[in-house]
Amino acid sequence: MSKTKTILQQITEDFPDETFLYPTGYEDCVLGLMYASNVLVMDSNKIINKIIVDEGLSEADAIEHFNFNIAGAGGEGFPIYVYIPE
Repeated sequence: MSKTKTILQQITEDFPDETFLYPTGYEDCVLGLMYASNVLVMDSNKIINKIIVDEGLSEADAIEHFNFNIAGAGGEGFPIYVYIPE
């Protein structure tokens, strides 16, 4: 039985000489790669939903946590977070 690769696994396999920054524990929230700058693109909704489930926070508190602790920790090489309406 073959195991399907995650998007992050495929990206790191396709770009073995690159180092990608992302918040630990949210590997399954990677959507792709911004090719021009080699930074990961991540789904903010998936991250917020994961915070709600894993941390037991309300939606409002999870959004605040995401904005301050994850999206707010930007810098060179950090991921881009996108909002995709559900």
